[in-house]
Amino acid sequence: MSRSKALIFSFLAIFIGAILIFRTFQSRTFSLPQKPEQLDDQATTSINITTDSEAPTPPAGMTLLEEANLSFQASISSLLTRIEQLEQEQPQDSAIGAALTPTVVFQPQTIYLGSANSMKHEWTDTGVAAAINTANYPSDVTVVFEAGLSIPGGEAWARLKNKTTGAVLSITQVWHNNNHITWKSSPPFKLHSGYNTYEVQLRSTSGETINLSGARLKISR
Repeated sequence: MSRSKALIFSFLAIFIGAILIFRTFQSRTFSLPQKPEQLDDQATTSINITTDSEAPTPPAGMTLLEEANLSFQASISSLLTRIEQLEQEQPQDSAIGAALTPTVVFQPQTIYLGSANSMKHEWTDTGVAAAINTANYPSDVTVVFEAGLSIPGGEAWARLKNKTTGAVLSITQVWHNNNHITWKSSPPFKLHSGYNTYEVQLRSTSGETINLSGARLKISR
């Protein structure tokens, strides 16, 4: 064999071997089928990725009991927040209720006691009286004693006495000194606490007959 033919045959052998090696590598890299385990892992990974993107899952290792405990704690926190809101709203509800409560207006009252006469020099009970219970009135009411007096001569005096306790209400003393009936009024005073009977007393400085044509108590605020 000539030298040129040997070179040609050697070149062809090298070329054919290179082609066979290349085809073998290509077949193993791109054409070999994947194992079933690998396909399952990829599918599982794809599914897990999709699930994670849609909804977060509980932390790894958390039990159903722990999840229920967290849910319960969240409910308690929400309930406490609502209670605090209601407590803050209560003062407003109380103010509205107070505004809707009607205010009772006290109307002035007049209690008529009656008439009497006397000619005694000392203070004398007349039997003209009225019983009053302070529980039936507001605590801030005041009373004015009025008496219609006349006397031929001298001075006619009149006042109130607490017949229940025996106390004399000196502030109620009024007087008159002629024969024309005139109404005399005392300064305002406070009633004695509780249930008491108030009686009119008369006194004549000259012994002349005092005419008490009428007596009354005016109660107001």
